[in-house]
Amino acid sequence: MRYPRAEWVPWKPAAPDGRPTYFAGQNRPTAVVLHVMQGYQSTVRRWAQRGHFGVSWHYSIARDGSIMQHLEHSDGGYHAGITAAKAAADPPTWELWRGPGQNVNTYTLGIEHEGFAGEPFAPAQAKVSRELCRWLARQLDIPMDEAHFPPHAAIDLRDRPNDFNTPALRREFYDFLFKPEEEPMDAACIEELERRLSRVERITGAHGIDVDGERLRGDEALDDLDRRGASLALYAERLNTAILDHLADHESGRL
Repeated sequence: MRYPRAEWVPWKPAAPDGRPTYFAGQNRPTAVVLHVMQGYQSTVRRWAQRGHFGVSWHYSIARDGSIMQHLEHSDGGYHAGITAAKAAADPPTWELWRGPGQNVNTYTLGIEHEGFAGEPFAPAQAKVSRELCRWLARQLDIPMDEAHFPPHAAIDLRDRPNDFNTPALRREFYDFLFKPEEEPMDAACIEELERRLSRVERITGAHGIDVDGERLRGDEALDDLDRRGASLALYAERLNTAILDHLADHESGRL
């Protein structure tokens, strides 16, 4: 599976010494582990192209918001594994960890973010990371929550306490990542907005607008607004003036 917005920069399957650089065809992802790469996107590109051994993952997100994809989802990378001895000494706190009997890399994807722990994500990087995570949530049919998008720190407590990022900056990003998407307007809401806009247009047309010292009314006023690319906000501004004028001129005080 490929992310449409990512540049395909495949991780060379074998290192110079012949060792495999990832677990080909052995991944069934049900979660996505988040990382900070402690380095630069240019270095990752070189590693992927030459087949760097011992670290590999699925996506890299640069500070400028560009993305590289290195592995298919069906392949497992070397990004979140933990030895049985280390797990026994410092058990992972990640609630979906399946224990030392199954390699974490065979049921997770890995996303690396360019930069270093202690540095906030660049705005473009944070935005693109959220877009990618939401796309992955849909593709993998998993919830958008910390259990399914854990930090590496929740798996390797001893050696990766600031991955991804320091706890404070991590929490700040999680708040951004899991912010609910805006609900699309339903048909009733759209109908009500259209009704109000129609009312604004009628009043604007009736009372007119001032254009270069000349008062335009009716279709001429609306045509002028269209030529200017007028928005609903501008209509509302003109409406406010029209209402005040109307109330001043009519004893009833009604529109």
